[in-house]
Amino acid sequence: ALVAMPKADGYSGLILKSRYHVQKHLGEGGFGSVYLALDVELDNRCVVVKFLPSAQIKASWYERRFRQELQA
Repeated sequence: ALVAMPKADGYSGLILKSRYHVQKHLGEGGFGSVYLALDVELDNRCVVVKFLPSAQIKASWYERRFRQELQA
C-alpha cells in the first residue's frame, strides 16, 4: 500500500498504509534496509520500518528467520 514514489535516497518520503511516514535511511543488513518512520496513529511516534529484498521473500527459510528477528 505505497501511496508515494521513492525519492532519490530510496524510500524516504513514502507513506505506508496511510500510517507510516518514512523519514530517513538508517542502515543496511543481510535482511534488508532499515528506515526511521513516524507512526501517525500513535501521535507521530518514531518506529523502524524494514524493507526486505523481494527476491528472497518467497523463500520459507527467509520468512522464518525474519520472524525470529522480529521477536528478538
